[in-house]
Amino acid sequence: MRAQACSAERWSSGQWVMRTDPPPTSYKSIPDLLHWAGFPADFCAANDRLGHHLVIPHEGESRLEWTPQKDNKFTWKGRMRLSSYKWKSGCQSDGNPEQQMTPEKLLLKLINEGSWMLMGDSLTNQWMTSLSCYLAPYVLSVPDWSQISSPTLDNPYVNAHREDLEEHLYLNPNSTFVQSLNLPKSFNISSTPLVTTLRADLLFNSQDFYEILQNDSLIRNVAGRQYLGMMDMSARPFRWGDTIYEIPVETYFKRFIDPKINYSKFIASTGPHWTRSTFSISTPEITHIFRKAMSHWSKLAIQALDSKDGQGKQIILKSSHFGHTDCVSARLYGIPWDDVRFGSNMLYNWLEINTLNNVGKIVLESFNHPRLRFLGLDRPGALRPDAHVLMDCLHLAVGTGVVEGWTEFLYRDQVF
Repeated sequence: MRAQACSAERWSSGQWVMRTDPPPTSYKSIPDLLHWAGFPADFCAANDRLGHHLVIPHEGESRLEWTPQKDNKFTWKGRMRLSSYKWKSGCQSDGNPEQQMTPEKLLLKLINEGSWMLMGDSLTNQWMTSLSCYLAPYVLSVPDWSQISSPTLDNPYVNAHREDLEEHLYLNPNSTFVQSLNLPKSFNISSTPLVTTLRADLLFNSQDFYEILQNDSLIRNVAGRQYLGMMDMSARPFRWGDTIYEIPVETYFKRFIDPKINYSKFIASTGPHWTRSTFSISTPEITHIFRKAMSHWSKLAIQALDSKDGQGKQIILKSSHFGHTDCVSARLYGIPWDDVRFGSNMLYNWLEINTLNNVGKIVLESFNHPRLRFLGLDRPGALRPDAHVLMDCLHLAVGTGVVEGWTEFLYRDQVF
């Protein structure tokens, strides 16, 4: 019997519960952690900053990545505790059964129903790492960043050699399971990716913003100045206030509907880089720009979906995740929350991310297109102040169930 469809809202209304299976007897290595976190292999296909993404403690392990000294109290036992919870969705609470996902089932879904293209900032890159761990026995990660360059000690997210951040998961032809598969004729094992990640922090490049805002009266009159030089076409290349990775909207939508690759879902997310330091304007003005930009984005998305090559494909805006102010204490001593807590002392634009998520939802739903949708999947992460990397309180720890929940929801998604 086919399981009943579960909406993102209902799925996200659940709660974190303690796992009932026996904890591991050994927890001193990355393989121990991977198995306890629900990953099938002793390794991940993507080896880029793996210790950072998995949140490997200093205890009993050489220092793999830059971590602050204040987290030296974090132990392997504490890390295993972060993976000791599972998400019980609102649909499960309603008594609706959820189809069990396995690496093999997800692999077959991507092969037979179409690949996923993920677009966004470094949180989306973490999703790619999670997928590479979950599908590790059967996929290869391209490129191998460890053979190209290394992140700086100051910031593992910034690398001068990564001007075009693009990663793919391909079937591993040496896998016995892969060799046993009867692949569709259109699937080329050497050139058809299962998952692609493209880095675009704002989802737009500076030229996109120029076209969106050149006739905007509010932006043109902000404090009597032109909007960050964008009205001056001679000011190229445009320099943001922060390091920003850019790809033109039309470029990535064109790639998404390319019939030679057979992508089925495009999942985008943005939020943490929509800051005053990036744009050098006020929060209300940033919200105004975001609303106009997402309307423009939705129109281009619909053009792609309604084109000959876009038939049957889906474009999704996934809600962005915000950080927690004191994740260090939560990681050491805390437990999942029962309700989302917004505080006036939240850092950066974390409080405004919720507003941007709501604006994105309203804008996309106003177009009422059956294959353009907003998915609000941020609540499970909002309830996990403990589930962050050692470097900061925004990026999520892979293997705690937060990032993996995005994959599980999309695997079971039956809306289309």
